[in-house]
Amino acid sequence: MRKIRILVVVGSLRVGGQERVATSIVEYIDKEKFQVDYLVYDDIESSNTQTVINNGGKLIRDKNIFADRTKIVKRLTKIIIDNGPYDIVHSHGMFNNGYVMLASKKAGIKCRIAHSHSTNAGKNTNSLVYKFYMMLMRFYMLKYATSIVACGTQAGEFLFGKSAFKKYGGIFYNRIDSDVFEYSETRKLNLRQKLNITKHKIFIIVGHIIPLKNHRFAFQVFEKYHSINQDSELLILGDGELRQELEEEVASRNLNDSIIFLGNVNNVNEYMIVSDCLLMPSWYEGLPVTLVEAQSAGLHCIVSDTVTKEVDITGLISWRSLDDLSGWVKDMQSEYKRKSMKEKIVEKNYDFCNYTEWLTNFYFDLLR
Repeated sequence: MRKIRILVVVGSLRVGGQERVATSIVEYIDKEKFQVDYLVYDDIESSNTQTVINNGGKLIRDKNIFADRTKIVKRLTKIIIDNGPYDIVHSHGMFNNGYVMLASKKAGIKCRIAHSHSTNAGKNTNSLVYKFYMMLMRFYMLKYATSIVACGTQAGEFLFGKSAFKKYGGIFYNRIDSDVFEYSETRKLNLRQKLNITKHKIFIIVGHIIPLKNHRFAFQVFEKYHSINQDSELLILGDGELRQELEEEVASRNLNDSIIFLGNVNNVNEYMIVSDCLLMPSWYEGLPVTLVEAQSAGLHCIVSDTVTKEVDITGLISWRSLDDLSGWVKDMQSEYKRKSMKEKIVEKNYDFCNYTEWLTNFYFDLLR
C-alpha cells in the first residue's frame, strides 16, 4: 500500500510550543501508513529538526520565501510540486496560511489544512496595509482550505472568523506526554538535588524571550515578591532576541543571583516539577502548550487575563490583569496542596495516549 504523503508547513522549527505541536505529527504518526515532510522558512537547528530527521521526515528549507511577496504563491507551488506528490498539506502559519492554501490548490493537493495557534497576529493590525493583508489571507484560507482547525475556539475565531469557525472548524488539541511531567513529592525532592535547586520558593517562566512574553513585567512582580521573601528564585527557560538586553537589565537591578537565565533546555519537565509556580504575563497567547505541561505537573500558574480561559484544565490557573501588579504578588504568596494532574490531562484529550490512532483517523477522514 502506498504511503499517504503529508507536507507540514511551519515558519520555523525552533524550540517552542507551536513548533512542538507541528513536530508531534511526524513523531506519533503511523509510519507504515504515512510519510511526513516539513517546509520551513529558516535554517535553525533544534531538537525539533532532529525529531523530524529521526522519524524519517525530510526538511525542505527556503529562507527567501518572503523576499518578493508577489512571487510567494508561485514559489510555494513549485516547492510543493517538486517535492511531492503530496496528498495533504497541513499549514501552521497563521495568516500566511492563506498563501499556502492557494499554492496547495494550484499544486493539485486534495486535502489542504489551515491551522491556527494564536489569538493575535503579533503585528500592527491597525494599519490599513495589514488589515488588507489579513482580509486577503482569510479569504484565501476560507476559499481554498478544505479543513480549518485550531488549538482552541478563540484561536480559531481569531484567524478564520467567528461564524466560519463555528460552522466549519475543529479543535486540534495541543498534546503532551503527561508521564514526564507527572508530579510527586519524592520526584520533586530528587530533582531539586539533581538540578542543585536550593531556594525555598521557585518561580519559572518558559518560552521565547521576545516582546510578546512580557518578561519585564515578571521581573517587576518577582522583585516585589523577593523583597518579602529572599529565599526565592526566578528561572527563565528559553532564548530569543531580548535575552542579552534583559540579562543586562536584571544585573542593573542587582537581581542576577535571583533571576537565572537557563536558555533552551531539554528537561523543561524537570524544572516544572521542582518549581512552585509558573508565571505567564504574555500580552496574548493561543492555547499555550506550556500551560498544559505546567498543569500536568500540578503547578500553580499565574497568567495574564489576556490568555484564553479554555486552557484552564485543572483549576490551577489564577488570572490577573497586567495592571494589577500587587495582585500578582499576592497570588505568588499563596500556598496550595500540590498533586499529580495526569488523569485530568488524559481525560481532557491533552495527552499523547491514543494520539497515533487519532492522527490516523483525522487524516484519513479528511481524505475521504
